[in-house]
Amino acid sequence: MTDLVGAELLLELGYEQELLHAQKAGVLDRGREVTELYRRIFRTWWDMRSTNAGGLPGSSHAGEPVHTALNISENRDVSIEMLRGEVARLEQILSIS
Repeated sequence: MTDLVGAELLLELGYEQELLHAQKAGVLDRGREVTELYRRIFRTWWDMRSTNAGGLPGSSHAGEPVHTALNISENRDVSIEMLRGEVARLEQILSIS
């Protein structure tokens, strides 16, 4: 859970005690890079899903590429390859940890 959400966000949302319990039980936070990779993968997947459902273009955080529904529908193969690359990179990081 800490990899997906990030320990910082859990603390900001008031889950300090739950985070401490998880850490005592052996749950590790692999850091901001892993959390950001999960977030990029999720955002890309969400944008692709929204395109299939006829949704509106997605938004992006400052400094990141904008993956809108229009971009993804026009470049679906490129988007899928980018998503596969992000997943492979995440798997590599997780296997090193």
